[in-house]
Amino acid sequence: MGELFQRLMAEAPERREAMMNIFLQKKARKLKAPISLQIELTPLCTLKCKMCYVVENNSDENIRILDGEKWISLISQAVDMGVLNLTISGGECFMHPDFACIYAAAYDMGCNVTLISNGTLFSEEIFEFLRNRPPKRICITMYGFSSKTYEQACGNGTVFEKLKNTVISLKEAGFPIVLQSTITVDSFHDIPDIARFAKSIDVPYFYTDTLKANRKCELTKVLELSISEEQSKWIDEKVFEYTGNQKKEAPLCEMIDFGDESQNGTDCGAGNSLFHINWRGELTPCVTFEPVVAYPLECGVQKAWEIVRDYCASIPKMMECRQCCFFNRCHHCVALHWGDTEEFGYPSSRLCWKKTHSDRASKEEAEYLAMKGNGERSL
Repeated sequence: MGELFQRLMAEAPERREAMMNIFLQKKARKLKAPISLQIELTPLCTLKCKMCYVVENNSDENIRILDGEKWISLISQAVDMGVLNLTISGGECFMHPDFACIYAAAYDMGCNVTLISNGTLFSEEIFEFLRNRPPKRICITMYGFSSKTYEQACGNGTVFEKLKNTVISLKEAGFPIVLQSTITVDSFHDIPDIARFAKSIDVPYFYTDTLKANRKCELTKVLELSISEEQSKWIDEKVFEYTGNQKKEAPLCEMIDFGDESQNGTDCGAGNSLFHINWRGELTPCVTFEPVVAYPLECGVQKAWEIVRDYCASIPKMMECRQCCFFNRCHHCVALHWGDTEEFGYPSSRLCWKKTHSDRASKEEAEYLAMKGNGERSL
């Protein structure tokens, strides 16, 4: 332990923090101890993004969000269980009428709070509020780089300029911000411009073109919104051209040693070190995991967590994927695969690299096996 501490102290502060977080997450997963909680305060939002699986109609009178008192009680119970990291999202989290008291209570309990926001509701009052209790991170979702794209992808083109200015103001004010995008056919052409903008103000930027099926975004809709392989490659090439950041394809690999013999359970934090509570007060393993739901308002957070944890431990793993040499190129999120297939233990063809790149896969697999036979390690 002393040697680990010395190694950590020798690192730069930001690197040290990242290493500590990885260490804690691995330990928590092994012990099945929850240290991270995601909460979805409200389904209401200023945007109507086509790929969103959360947002409800703003005029829906059936929406009954939890008040601040209930949220604070749930968070307090989670902290008593050992939760350190809290992510607050929506909808748009600032639309919850009790956001300030919920955030302040969580912060004062010692939580490392991350905010996920679309950036359209930041005001001077919110800036001042957050200066007094600065979040660990603010993740701003950016789904285009023009009013036209925001109108097409999010149903509201009037917010773009304010969003862009908000990002610049947050950076200038010293807040730790990250930009992230979920790519669709309506927005893919703007992604390189977002990457260039992020680089120009020295803000980390992450993007994904993997959309989630189910929870109001059915697979047919997901397929309609998803970009093609050619469009994905164009984005990566342009991002490299504009920023110098190159997305490298993972090498082929031998069967991976996962450190356990179990054929059941989740390999990520969901149901191991992480859980999620949505705006209805329903507890699930993570924000995208639907098959199991527990009700902490009825049985308490501890009992609800145990229900979800035990369910996740029983889920059959996709063992065929673990033996595939293309493992490092695929999406392994159990919730994403289940969203497509509604069964466990089998990969979705949409998310399987070998199936979506069948011509390349046959050629590369043959070359890889030949190299392996000659004693070489990767392709």
